[in-house]
Amino acid sequence: MKVCGILDWCFWGSEAGATIVAALLAALVAVGGYAWQQRQSRADKRAVMYSEALRAVEDYAEAPFIVRRRSGKDARATVSAQISEIQSRLAMSCALLEISANHQIAEAYQQLVRTTRKVAGAAMSAAWRAPRIRRDSDLPGHTPYDRSSIDNARAAYLNAIREHDHSASRRING
Repeated sequence: MKVCGILDWCFWGSEAGATIVAALLAALVAVGGYAWQQRQSRADKRAVMYSEALRAVEDYAEAPFIVRRRSGKDARATVSAQISEIQSRLAMSCALLEISANHQIAEAYQQLVRTTRKVAGAAMSAAWRAPRIRRDSDLPGHTPYDRSSIDNARAAYLNAIREHDHSASRRING
């Protein structure tokens, strides 16, 4: 039987044939909709993963400020615990991206973490040696350390996401 003959039978030959075609089309639309929804859900989850990883880096980059603003007799222990928690999130994000993300994205993130640890780590060491800030007027009006290499590594990470995960990058870019 030719395809035209089947279509003729379905559309003109019987109500049962038309019902079958309508059911097949409905099933096709449902399966397609479900597949699209699942793809969007996975892209949303990847976008959150990328953003949370970036948040951990930014928290570490802010750690020198936390050190400078320390106060009280238990400040060293409290600040050290905060920084330790941030370090843990950095390690978790590195592992999660290595397992779940494109290789170029994971590598760009690892480079961002290495750069941030180097630059912010040095700034943290200096902040521990500096007197703590006791008054609001002592807060610096500018960034106390050069973040340009962190910002460059951050841009490379975001570019890797844009290049290698188009659907998730639309959620990050807005």
